[in-house]
Amino acid sequence: MAHIRGTAGYNLGAQDNRFGGPGRADATNDPSPLDQIREQTSKIEDWLDTISDPLKPYLPMIGRFLIVVTFLEDALRILTQWSDQLIYLKDYRHIPWGLTHLFLLVNVLAMIACSTLVIARKYSEYAVFGLLGVVITQALGYGLIFDLNFFLRNLSVMGGLLMVLSDSWVRKKFAPAGLPQMDEKDRKMYFQLAGRVLLIFLFIGFVFAGDWGFGRVIVSLFGFVACVMVVVGFKAKFSAVMLVVILSIFNLLVNNFWTLHEHHPHKDFAKYDFFQILSIVFDGLRSTIEYIRAAFGAPSISCGVMHHGQLIFYHGGGSSNVEKGFKPDLDTVYLVASCTKAFTTAACGILVDEGKLSWTEPVQTYIPAFKTKHDPEIGKRATLVDLCSHGTGLAPVDHLVAGFFDGFFHDDRDEVSIAANLPVAYDFRSRFLYNNNLLGVVGHVIQQASGRSSGTFLCERIFEPLRMSRTSTSNEETPADGNVATGYSVLDDRSLFTWDQSALEDGQPQGTAGYVRSTVRDMLTWAKAVMLAENDDRLDYLYRAAYGTGLEASEQAIASPQVPFLRQIAYIRSAKRPMTDEDSPLENSYALGWFRHMLPSTWLGSIGPNVPLLAKPPIINEYGSPRLTIAHWGEFNGFLTAFYTFPGTMSAVVVMANCSPGLGDPTDLIAQHLVQHLFDMRPFVDFRHVAREAAFTAKTMWPALVEEYRTVRVPNTKHRPLKDYVGIYQSTDYNLSIEIYELPEADVGRGPNPEVLGFKINSLPRQAAKLRHYHYDSWTFIPDTRDDAVRKGMEGFLQLPLLIMEFVVNDTNEVQWLEWDLQGGKCEGPAPGLGDAVPPIRFQRVAVSTA
Repeated sequence: MAHIRGTAGYNLGAQDNRFGGPGRADATNDPSPLDQIREQTSKIEDWLDTISDPLKPYLPMIGRFLIVVTFLEDALRILTQWSDQLIYLKDYRHIPWGLTHLFLLVNVLAMIACSTLVIARKYSEYAVFGLLGVVITQALGYGLIFDLNFFLRNLSVMGGLLMVLSDSWVRKKFAPAGLPQMDEKDRKMYFQLAGRVLLIFLFIGFVFAGDWGFGRVIVSLFGFVACVMVVVGFKAKFSAVMLVVILSIFNLLVNNFWTLHEHHPHKDFAKYDFFQILSIVFDGLRSTIEYIRAAFGAPSISCGVMHHGQLIFYHGGGSSNVEKGFKPDLDTVYLVASCTKAFTTAACGILVDEGKLSWTEPVQTYIPAFKTKHDPEIGKRATLVDLCSHGTGLAPVDHLVAGFFDGFFHDDRDEVSIAANLPVAYDFRSRFLYNNNLLGVVGHVIQQASGRSSGTFLCERIFEPLRMSRTSTSNEETPADGNVATGYSVLDDRSLFTWDQSALEDGQPQGTAGYVRSTVRDMLTWAKAVMLAENDDRLDYLYRAAYGTGLEASEQAIASPQVPFLRQIAYIRSAKRPMTDEDSPLENSYALGWFRHMLPSTWLGSIGPNVPLLAKPPIINEYGSPRLTIAHWGEFNGFLTAFYTFPGTMSAVVVMANCSPGLGDPTDLIAQHLVQHLFDMRPFVDFRHVAREAAFTAKTMWPALVEEYRTVRVPNTKHRPLKDYVGIYQSTDYNLSIEIYELPEADVGRGPNPEVLGFKINSLPRQAAKLRHYHYDSWTFIPDTRDDAVRKGMEGFLQLPLLIMEFVVNDTNEVQWLEWDLQGGKCEGPAPGLGDAVPPIRFQRVAVSTA
């Protein structure tokens, strides 16, 4: 669920000016002289990505296998030449008989066991240290420690192992008493850097081995440049591929052991060198997913791809809990936010099928209190379909219920009355207008019809039957094993601000709009269930023919659910309301809790935070045949989710991140990148470039807000005596009370225009802020910097109208009202003319003193 962010959360450049004093915030342009090189190499990378598509699901395991293949080959060679090895060690190395057997046996067992563990990603830390020990003991045992080529190549092997180690830190950190600890993020970075630096030694070994010639000089120069580029991380994928090609050709020409006679004295050395170099050059390339994650500063990404009902790809990167160093996996729990809406409408479908609800009966039938104040006809006529497809025309005004730190002003007892009193933005059923408050009302309908809370109903009727054991609707129900992501916001220096546990849960406002917490595995199980149930006539045939009696849940399997209990899904996922008035032959519509887009589409992800950050949206499948995706996105409380389904191929993509959109939304760009690879869509969109553009634009958003603040402000105006503003201001329509008070002298701000007033909403300590004069009778709580906004929980308020309170006088020139534009003229998704249609919320002064 993404409350409207406006300029909120886009990692806006650091500003250190107080708003009462001089200063200006200028946007800067990217000064890098390497942009043209990046552009050309990006095209080459795209081509490389395309030709490697078939192997991508298997590349991680292949890469790990190739890193350790030299050890496996060495173990096999020792076993097949056991007698010769013993003689060499005894007669030439003068190792006592018996110790020679022990030396070989320990090496063989260590190489086979540790290599297997590395490939399987089990106990990788112990396996890596075991293999490093093998390298050292063999160098000493065989007397090769002073052989330059052996030394350089083994440094490179160790570099590859260090890269494995950097990606495999255990969750429990060892902390010796009294010793300082390196930050988990820094430790991984330094080990990756060490691994890259050691890779250069392999090429140095090649340079100094063999005879020199003109060709060798040219190849050495190209290779050296590639090595340096890999080490420093500039165009690492392109550079690494170039280095792989050079070294692979070199390896085939120099270490061609298959051309040597069986008893040739150099055969074993050539074979050893060949497999050792093979281990090094295929160490793996930096993924686009991690590139995008880094561009947005997301602490972690967890994503998965299902195709034809089977999990074909999974990636977890970063830290789901930075403080504890936990890494995400298929079962790490994230808040999926607005992707909850699909569960909510599925619950309605079950109740409709049981005759307890109707899609077409007015909601007032079930909730008589839903009597819309500003247009009674809406309350009389609005159905579940209208509420679930965002077609009532009522304005969303999320900030009537959600305040600072994404906290709520009320519990859900006031939810129906607040929704009924929302202002009217558009005529009833005239257009799509995304509204989380009305999905909250649907939760009350479910409770009324089922006799239990909506969260309990989802658990009993959907989560448990589908074996979605790690999915829940409240903090209390999340698994106790610690594999639960923590939400963060990204500050300007890329450090992190930690969010508290989300208040969005069963029993709170807007719960059924966004309270579900889930995992990649569970969400793909949900996707499969929904698509199987989408066509009732084909359900039994599809299930028996494709999935038999079901699959055991495992690391590589998505549970094949029994889904007859999911009813009305085809109706739920069919188009109900066009998103725009755009005259297009391709569909862009909203169903019930699902977006529907026929690709290519310029509206894909249009409710997300990337929209204002990009000059034009990326368009995947522009040259391909139209392809339908039914999808949703979510954002709340330091979490982001993108969730795509493709019913035509039983495919789904889910991407989760534990960050607010400080630089935009990495999850949707990663999801689109995975989708275009899955279906080989053309032209290929470079989402690394898109991520760079979004991140760069985001840095200009805070300076733009500051400039708007100064441009709109009328300078040199005076305010009334402070006591004229002090008092209690109430809105009975929305059960909101704002207390305005003078700050104690110790809390008064500094500078020429200090903060001198404060306000508190509904007497809630965290829903409070300080006010400084803006102009005339308007006051503002604009933060000093974007980081200041994050720490004050105001990321969702970084639009100028949201930051200003205006006091309004009566006929006798006394302050009588406070007006606050809580809509701000913007919302999620297209909403033309919303600013003019929705007036500020007016609060009546009911007390003149707070003493």
